Amino acid sequence: MCLDCGCENANLLKTNPALKSLNSVDFKELTPLVQKIQVGKDILHKNDKQAFANRENFNRNGLRVFNFMSSPGSGKTTLLCALSEFLKNRERTQIIVGDLETSIDADRLKKYYSSVQQINTVASCHLDATHLDAVTIEEKEGFLFIENIGNLVCPASFDLGEDKRVAVISVTEGEEKPLKYPLLFKDADLCIITKTDLIPHLEFDINQLEENIKKVNMSAPIFHTSSKTLEGLSELAKWIEGN
Repeated sequence: MCLDCGCENANLLKTNPALKSLNSVDFKELTPLVQKIQVGKDILHKNDKQAFANRENFNRNGLRVFNFMSSPGSGKTTLLCALSEFLKNRERTQIIVGDLETSIDADRLKKYYSSVQQINTVASCHLDATHLDAVTIEEKEGFLFIENIGNLVCPASFDLGEDKRVAVISVTEGEEKPLKYPLLFKDADLCIITKTDLIPHLEFDINQLEENIKKVNMSAPIFHTSSKTLEGLSELAKWIEGN
């Protein structure tokens, strides 16, 4: 994440054995080793240009594209596994999984979907439109689900060429998350609350969570789901297939 976002250099210097000789350096006077880059016009312009090309390619192939975004551990992968049983055209649904490393989530999803592709970004904490440039379109006239990297901040800033943005939040994360990370929820076309089967074991107010979501986004529908009890998955599948 540091290589991508340009975090402070002090920890880098203190923890990298090759840079021990610099431990006595006054960091305030040090020219940054990793230049901070504001995610501004130039970077987003390049991304948006590629996103436009991606969108045209997806539309040309008859794909409806959903970008699933959330914090790590919200249950995106488990949700998509369970949702497969309720999709009428599961055989025509493709999955792209974004992770820094490993294919753990993609390997799980291959048990439920015939077309699953892995993108490893290594250092980047989000997918951007260029990552999807080389994606193989294996099925036409179907769905493409993008499981973005677990992060409530960076993924929300990058258009991938998707048709719908999906904000996923679990009941274990706290009711205040939509207020603390508003961009992801503000731009969402759909909000999914996961792990509702755990509510009896938590001090959690799901009504407060919904209220906080609506404070930043009044129009996005909200689904309560559990991949364990299958609550809400039939209704969610119908919404996806209708949009």
